[in-house]
Amino acid sequence: MKRLILLVVAICLLAVPSAFAQTVERLQFAAGATSATVTGTVNGAGISSHTYILYAFAGQQMTINLNPVALTVTSPSGTLLTNNTTGPYTVTLPETGDYYVTASVPLAAGNTPYTMTVSIVGSPIRKASAERISFLPGATSASVNGWVTGSASDTYVLYAFAGQEMTLSLDLLSASINLISPSGTYVINNGQNLASGANQVFVVTLPQTGDYRIQVMVPSGTALSAYNLSVAIGALPTSSPTLQRISFDPGATSDLTTGRLDGVSPRTYVLYAFSGQQMAITLEPRGLMTVVSPSGIPLLVNASNTSGGIAELFNQTLPETGDYYITLSLPSGSTATDFNMVVTITGTPSRVSTTERISFMPGTVGTTVSGSVDAGSIDNYVLYAFAGQLLQVNVWPGAKVTLLSPSGAVLATDSALPSSSATAGFSHLLPATGDYTVQVTMPSGVGATSYDLSVIITGA
Repeated sequence: MKRLILLVVAICLLAVPSAFAQTVERLQFAAGATSATVTGTVNGAGISSHTYILYAFAGQQMTINLNPVALTVTSPSGTLLTNNTTGPYTVTLPETGDYYVTASVPLAAGNTPYTMTVSIVGSPIRKASAERISFLPGATSASVNGWVTGSASDTYVLYAFAGQEMTLSLDLLSASINLISPSGTYVINNGQNLASGANQVFVVTLPQTGDYRIQVMVPSGTALSAYNLSVAIGALPTSSPTLQRISFDPGATSDLTTGRLDGVSPRTYVLYAFSGQQMAITLEPRGLMTVVSPSGIPLLVNASNTSGGIAELFNQTLPETGDYYITLSLPSGSTATDFNMVVTITGTPSRVSTTERISFMPGTVGTTVSGSVDAGSIDNYVLYAFAGQLLQVNVWPGAKVTLLSPSGAVLATDSALPSSSATAGFSHLLPATGDYTVQVTMPSGVGATSYDLSVIITGA
C-alpha cells in the first residue's frame, strides 16, 4: 500500500520556471467578449509547445478551435481534460479556477504556425459565499480574475498555516483588499495602494492555521470592473515544532498521539490516507479539532470536546487520496492541558489501479511517498509538470526508478542493489509540458520490499 510519509518544504516561491516563461502567457478576453483568438508558432526542434492560462467558472462551456497543432487542456486541480487531441474541443468546465491550454507539436516537427480561438459561454456555478483557490503541483502561487461592482464583492478562500508568508497582488488600483484570518480578525483591512501604474502588493506573515478569506471590492457606485489577483504562499516554517507527521506501525490501523496544548499555538498533524477509507479520531480530555482534506477543503472545523473524557470528534469516509491535516487547539487564554489523540483508519481504499497522482500542498514543491513492490509488480506515480522544470527523483532502499515522458518514452532510469542504505535516483530537465510517470520496480528475484520515493520539482 502506498502511503505518504514526509512533506518536502519549498525554500523559494515557484509558479512557472523562468526558462519556460516565454512560452506561457495569460489569455484575456476583451471587455464584454466571450471569445479570444491568438496565433503563434511552435517548433519541435525549439519551443515545441505554448501554454495559455485562463480563468473560468465551473458550469461554463468552453470551446477551443486549434489548427493545425495538438491541444492539451488541464483543469485548475491538475486533471487532464484532453491530451494531444486535434480539431474542435468542447467541454463543460468541472471546476472554477485557472485552466491551462497547451498547443504543441512532436519534437521532430518543424516550424508550425497555428491559430487558436477560445470561447466561454454559459452561466457559471459560483458559490454564494466564496470560491476556493488551489495551486498546481510544484507551484506556490495562483492567479484568479473576475469582475466586481460597487454592490457586489468577490471572496476567495485559501487554507494556510501559521508562520507562512502570504503575498497578494491586485492589478485593479481602485479596488480594496481585505484579508480575514480563520478567527475572523482582519489581517489586511481595506488596504489600498493607489500609486499610478503600480499593482497593489501586500506581504503578511500569517498568524493562524486555517481558512483565510480574501475579499476584493470597489467603492459604492463603481461600475463593473475587471481585476486579476495573484496569491503566493511561502514555505512552511521548518523550525516549527507544531507540525508533525503521524505514521502507523506495520499492520496497525490506529495510532496514539500525545502532546500538550497551551491555548496559544495550535498543533497540526499530517497523515496519508486513501479515498474510500474510514477515518475516526478521538480526543481527550478537551480541545478543538479541524480536519482538512488533501485539496485543502475543511471536513471538520473547530469541533469541540467539552466532556473532559474521550470524545469521538471525527468519523467520515474519506473523499480523496492524499495528505490529511488535523489541527488541535484550545480557545485563546485557556489553561494548558495534555492531550491524547487516537486516529483510526479502516476499510478498503478506492483504488482502481496501481497508478496514483502526486499532489503538493500549497507552499511546497515536493513530497515523499512510500509503498511496497516485488519483482512482479510496478507502482506508477503521475504528476503534471512544465517544460523547462527540473525533476529530482530519489528512491530507497534498493528499488529501480524510471521516468516516462507524457508520450510514454523512457527519459531516465536508475537502480541500486537491495540494501538498507542504497539510494537510486536522478535529476532530469523536463522536455515538454504534460503528465509524467515515475515507475518504481524491484530487481528480478527480490521479494516484496518497502520503499520511500522523493519527488521534487524546481525551476531550471
